[in-house]
Amino acid sequence: MGNTKIYGVIGPIISSVAEAVGLTAKNWNLAMVSPSAISVLLNDRQKYPYFYRSSISDDLYMESYVAIIKHFNWTDVAVVYEASTSYSPSASNFILLLEKNNVTVSSSQGILHTYDETVKNFKDNGVRIIFGLLQITAMQHLACAAYKAGLYGNKYLWVLPGWYYNAWYEISDPKIGCTTDQIYEVINHYLATYRSFNRYDNKTETISGKTPWKVFQYFRSNSLVTHNHDHMKGYTYDAVWILAMALNKTDAELKKRNQSLLDFNYSDKAIMAILNESLTNTSFNGVTGHVCYDGFERIEDVHILQLPDRNDSLEMVPVGIYDIQSKSVSFYKDNPITWPAGVIPKSPPEVLEVRQLISYTAGFIFACLATCGIITAIGFFIFNILHKNQKQLKLSCPRLNNVLIIGCIICYLDVIVFTFETAKIARRHMQILCQAKIWLICTGFTLVYGSLFAKTWRIHKIFTNKTSKAVAIKDWQLIAIVCMLLFIDILIFIIWNQVNPMEEKRYIISTKDGVDPRYKIQSVYYFCSCENLAVWLATICVIKFVLLVFGSFLAFETRNINITGLNDSKYIAFSIYNILIFCILGLIAFITVTVQVTTSYCLISSCIIICTTTTMLMLFVPKILAWKNQWNHVHQNLQLTAIATVAAYNEKCLASSNVKEVEKLQSVLQQLPHLVVNNKITYKKYKRYHKLHQELVNLNIKLKTMKQESKCGLSEIPSITDSQQKLDP
Repeated sequence: MGNTKIYGVIGPIISSVAEAVGLTAKNWNLAMVSPSAISVLLNDRQKYPYFYRSSISDDLYMESYVAIIKHFNWTDVAVVYEASTSYSPSASNFILLLEKNNVTVSSSQGILHTYDETVKNFKDNGVRIIFGLLQITAMQHLACAAYKAGLYGNKYLWVLPGWYYNAWYEISDPKIGCTTDQIYEVINHYLATYRSFNRYDNKTETISGKTPWKVFQYFRSNSLVTHNHDHMKGYTYDAVWILAMALNKTDAELKKRNQSLLDFNYSDKAIMAILNESLTNTSFNGVTGHVCYDGFERIEDVHILQLPDRNDSLEMVPVGIYDIQSKSVSFYKDNPITWPAGVIPKSPPEVLEVRQLISYTAGFIFACLATCGIITAIGFFIFNILHKNQKQLKLSCPRLNNVLIIGCIICYLDVIVFTFETAKIARRHMQILCQAKIWLICTGFTLVYGSLFAKTWRIHKIFTNKTSKAVAIKDWQLIAIVCMLLFIDILIFIIWNQVNPMEEKRYIISTKDGVDPRYKIQSVYYFCSCENLAVWLATICVIKFVLLVFGSFLAFETRNINITGLNDSKYIAFSIYNILIFCILGLIAFITVTVQVTTSYCLISSCIIICTTTTMLMLFVPKILAWKNQWNHVHQNLQLTAIATVAAYNEKCLASSNVKEVEKLQSVLQQLPHLVVNNKITYKKYKRYHKLHQELVNLNIKLKTMKQESKCGLSEIPSITDSQQKLDP
């Protein structure tokens, strides 16, 4: 250093250089005042005890970022920084500060050249607000990668360093891979924070006796001073004043002790301690504003800047300020922030939930089909009760038929309960609905299939009996089988409900951006589930499957039985096969297309309705047809018998005088209604009653005429009404 004594250092301006120089300055016992070295590493007072700045550090910029985030109620941001000693420490401190203020960092990326991966991570995490701590070249590459990935538009906002030079986004290097317009499309209207001095202030007088405007006019008029980096000039100017005033104050303090700065040497800790205290207590009006320190940190407000439209200006525009004292931000009313979408962005965006419900059309159609099925089932139920004593119905166990019909009605009700999902159900009601859907389908299945199983078992038991002793199986035994199966279901349901009750669960089908960038549209599906659902369903399915297989075996064994009294055996077998097939199809539909709400509903409801209706028709339509054929046969026999008897009567009455023969014919005529009665036909209940009645009336009129002409002493054919009271109810 020669004979020149050095008391301090102004600079360096680059943080990485300042870190190296700062270590040397410590060893030489020298003060340092940097105009722009903002690295947080320089805040380590153990390594850099004599380091000061005329500007603020990165820590204060980070505080201003947090204040902006809290002002706009953003709770989810991304941080991208250059992986270097200049930016990584600041980024780490920033992330810790965000977490301390309950702000979620959905993505934090330290990059070297992995721009595409960084952008992909942003998209995967759905970030909207991105804070960048990067050199200009790195930011250009990142913006280009964002453009190519489609990460731009009015729903994204970047917050970048304020020291970037004007129009930094104008690309001249072809290696970047994007045009200026493309880069601008990505960072359009981005925000920045920077030091808050006003070089156009021509009112406030500084310590030099000149206003900031006059100082900068001097810089512009001096040919030795460049016209770039005006901010740097102001802070360098104030850095010189900071060190000069501290030296003056130190010298004055030393004179009180009969010393002076001339006594300073590079190992004098006492004088350095006084100089250090003088630097901490510095306070004056500089060209960058009022200069003072809180410890070793410069106290200075922070400007909030925004990139305007390219047609307006190339310079960043001040839109607000961060007050270091109140730790809050305020924005200018005369120059407000311009939001690309016209509204303040939200981060994270508010999620608007669109609940996937069953289509009203599909619900209406299947509800109508289920209602028609219930009406049909009630009709069969009435028919079964009214004619339970008829031979065809009596042999098929009418009581068990009633149980089967009730099971069919319950299955139809399950389809209607499913239809309730066409509307939003309150959470407290959804749990009841969840349980009802499972209980109804299982109960209905048990009653329907249990009845078929019991019937098939009875037929198999009778016709596989190899002993001479007749097998008598009562109705109550068959109903007991169904009750036993139902009891097993109820027991499982009670245990299930106590251990793992069914609850409403939420499944996100898809999430997409809304037209308004503040919102996301989330398609969700609410369904019924519980813990260990697979175990409970497997338990029920295994029991039902075993019954299905056993029932199918019994149906196969009795497939060749064709007895008039057991004419529904083959239909029972077909119904069991039908149930087996549709249960498998319904289970596949439930597992594979659960998320497609309407499709799943249509497939499951179709399986229930087709299976239930087919089973019911297979069992009752043959009985109705058999009953109808029996009635036609009786009516035909009655009509032919009456005509033949009348013809015989005419012939005997006119050509024979054998009184005994005539009396015999009279006896036959008297027995004719009783023959009809023995066929167990209730004439009054059927359409053809009136026609038959009229025919018998006409026969009586003819007999009266014949009686008068032939003078035979014969009586009339008894009217059908004479025997009505004896017919079946």
